[in-house]
Amino acid sequence: VALHIGCRDIITIGWDIGTGSHSYSNNSPLSNIADKPNIEETNEAIRTTPQLYEWCKNNKINIKILSSTNPADTRFERLKSINDI
Repeated sequence: VALHIGCRDIITIGWDIGTGSHSYSNNSPLSNIADKPNIEETNEAIRTTPQLYEWCKNNKINIKILSSTNPADTRFERLKSINDI
C-alpha cells in the first residue's frame, strides 16, 4: 500500500521475522495461541531479505528497521531508538 501512495521512505516498527521467543515464550499469556509463527515460513522470509533489499535499492525505496534483533539483511539501516526517526 505504501508504494501505491508514493511512499519512498519506510521505517518498520515491530517487523517480527525473528525466531526468538519474545511474544511466544512458554511463560507468555500468548503461549497457547493457535497462530504461532511457522518456522519454515519465517526462515524463508529471513532468507529473502537480501532480494528485498536489492529490490528496494533498485526502486529507490529506503527502508529502515527500528530493531536491534531483526535478522533481516544487514544492509538495511537499523535505528536504535524511536528518537532516531
